[in-house]
Amino acid sequence: MKTEYRTPLWKEDLKPLSAVEIESVDKGMSFIHVYGAIRYVDVFDDPQKVPFHYRWETAYQSWFGGTKFGQWIEIKPKNDEKKET
Repeated sequence: MKTEYRTPLWKEDLKPLSAVEIESVDKGMSFIHVYGAIRYVDVFDDPQKVPFHYRWETAYQSWFGGTKFGQWIEIKPKNDEKKET
């Protein structure tokens, strides 16, 4: 018997960030985290779960005129902090 996993990618209460919230993220005072788990059934018909957690980080390139850029940083749990999602 195959198990189907269906989870919405977002909830209805999500809204675009305001200018104040964007500025707070740019200054490193607030953070955007994306986390969850991908569930699938492998070729041996065994259910698998791969958790993920990323944080958006804004930085400036000092060697190129202070140009702002952003990137997703993977957050890896410590062995004793792994939790089921």
